[in-house]
Parts: sequence; C-alpha cells; structure tokens
Amino acid sequence: MTEQDGSYRPARRADEQPAQEGLGKAPEIPIASLPPLTSEVAGYPLSERTGEPKRPGVVIAAVAAFCASLIVAVVTYWRYWWVAINIDNFATSSKLIELFDPRPGSGTSIVLVCVMAIISVIMVAGPATAGYNAWYGASWSRGAGIVACVTSLLAFFVLPASWLALGFAAIGTALVWTGQARKFSDAYQVFADPPRPPIVPSTAVAYGPAPRFR
Repeated sequence: MTEQDGSYRPARRADEQPAQEGLGKAPEIPIASLPPLTSEVAGYPLSERTGEPKRPGVVIAAVAAFCASLIVAVVTYWRYWWVAINIDNFATSSKLIELFDPRPGSGTSIVLVCVMAIISVIMVAGPATAGYNAWYGASWSRGAGIVACVTSLLAFFVLPASWLALGFAAIGTALVWTGQARKFSDAYQVFADPPRPPIVPSTAVAYGPAPRFR
C-alpha cells in the first residue's frame, strides 16, 4: 500500500490487530487502579475544591454573624478605652465605670479597668469559638452559640452599641440550629472520623518456622 508521501507500507491482514500507540509493550495483565473518589459522604455532597462537605449558605451566614459579633465587641471596647484615657471623660466611658463612679487613678478605677478588659475578652471569645467550630461542623457549636449569646449580655457593662454583639450572636446561633446546618454537621463528623472496619481476629495462626524453611 502506497502512503501519501510515496513510501510503501504493506497492507494489514483482516485478522491482524492494530498497533497500539505509545512506547513499550503493553503488559499482559492490566494495571489495577483505585476507584474514583466518592463525591459525597453520608449522602451529603463534597466540595470539588476542598474535598470537604460543602458548607451551606446558612453555615456561612452563621459564621459571618459570629464574626460580626466579635468585631462589635472589639470596636466598642476600643471606643471605651479611647474615651477612658481622657480623665475628664473617664466617669462616663462605660456603664461599669458609671455604676461605681471611682476616682480616676484610684485602686478601684484600676480594678474596674482590668474588669473591662476581661469583659471584652469574654465577649470576643464566645462568638469566636462558636463561629470557628460551626465552620468545621462541630456538633457542639450549637451549644457554643448559646454560650456566645450569654456572654454577649456583658454588653450591659460596656456601651449601648455593644448590644449589637448580642444581636449578631443570636442570629448566628439561630442559623446553626437549622436543619441544613445540622445535616452539614452530621456529614462533617463522618468525614472527619469515618467508621472503621471491624477487626476480625485470625483463628488460623501458624507457629514455628515458615513452611519453606522446614
């Protein structure tokens, strides 16, 4: 048979298999390969980008609400501190200071300033813990959301604007208690700690030298 470039190539017989493309000789035994990765876990879809269970919109919104809560706590504490550094405004810098009305520079005022710092840390830690664990599907993040709401009640001792922290924490808590967030949490628990196959103890145990050494 003549090719287009003028060279001669013998015709292939009808029973002859076509030559395989590529280098080398194909192995007689086909190469075993792993099955394709599953696209879901416990009936819940996985993200193609991260391989983790897909985070629904309610979980993302809940984490955003918890983040807003802690940002409010940080900003209002910073506002209190900015006002308190001026001695003339110290008495009205926060609700806690107004309740005790200490003399600036006294021992009581120093203690109250330290208490204000502790209040700020608690108001930030509550929603931060709830939001982080909600993002990673921890089942106890729902309880952490309730704790975040309780700790946000400390806004009473800071500034009126601090009550926004409680509002955002309540929104985040309500979202993590929804059914869609629960399904995500259940799927993530299976993803993070998949069920292990049962261990079947071997009953036929041969002792002594292996047969080939006897």
